[in-house]
Amino acid sequence: MKEYLKNSFNKSLKEKREYLLFNKVPLFIIDFFPDHIDINYIIKRIEKNIPPSFLVNIDAIYVGEFEELNNREIQAMYKDSAIYLSSFKNSNIPVSEEVIVVDIVHEIGHSFEEKVMYELYHDKKLENEFISKRKRLFEILKSEEYKISEDLFLNPEYDEKFDLFLYKKIGYEKLSLLTVGLFTSPYSATSLREYFANGFEEFYLGDKKYLMEICPTLFKKIKLISNIEEV
Repeated sequence: MKEYLKNSFNKSLKEKREYLLFNKVPLFIIDFFPDHIDINYIIKRIEKNIPPSFLVNIDAIYVGEFEELNNREIQAMYKDSAIYLSSFKNSNIPVSEEVIVVDIVHEIGHSFEEKVMYELYHDKKLENEFISKRKRLFEILKSEEYKISEDLFLNPEYDEKFDLFLYKKIGYEKLSLLTVGLFTSPYSATSLREYFANGFEEFYLGDKKYLMEICPTLFKKIKLISNIEEV
């Protein structure tokens, strides 16, 4: 009987479809994660590391198989005051709680960015740091004999052609080697806004000292909007 009750309890947990972040933001399970994923761990990890005020622009988080995510070959996105997250049901990507935590925190960064646009971008310092890194990346790729217009490297906004060049032509595995000490991840080179969101990830889940070392302006901006003391 005891084993039966235990199994029934575990099954009910696995079949649960609604959770809360900070007892406020609902997380809805439309399609379940793989069985080994512990959603309660994910929630606790986020609540431990992210200030609750950063979720001010998020009405809900949805987990499922969404056509837009699949078409764009991405794992998560922030859109219309909600985060949409892949359930990894049909994905070949190895998934863990940490991968999902990083995806959610990345999108929390995008959502909070909308609230602090002026503080982040008005003085152009962050953009200047990003473009200087893009110029350096152009020189690195040029030395590797990749051919692409330098003008694309000078545009801080998202450009699909540039994104596909990084993702398809070079590949993130090789790009990660070429950008060590320059960007926190290959994807952060995609656009200024991704540069911020990846820095946000690094600040709250990764290595603050490394972020401060390679992206000092980005570090200062995140520290400013976080209103916290330097660790």
